[in-house]
Amino acid sequence: MVEGELSVRVASAHLRKRLVLKVVAAEEAKGSAQPHNQEGSALYRGHGTFDYACGCCGLLLAIGVSPGMFQNLVFACGCGAWNQVS
Repeated sequence: MVEGELSVRVASAHLRKRLVLKVVAAEEAKGSAQPHNQEGSALYRGHGTFDYACGCCGLLLAIGVSPGMFQNLVFACGCGAWNQVS
């Protein structure tokens, strides 16, 4: 990795907006459910402007999401919370 690349990646993390997802009961979850990665890393990493965080524990579930990218999707966090993308 080139030294300049690292500084760009760090800077871009500060430009993203952190969105805390709405926690819903499992029976209320609407859409496709995506389980959390057991290693503790985010399920999705991209170059968008938003990071999605669990509404219960705050763990980042998706990093660098573009607006409107995920619809009708539920993230099942390792803490047991079901997080609805709205």
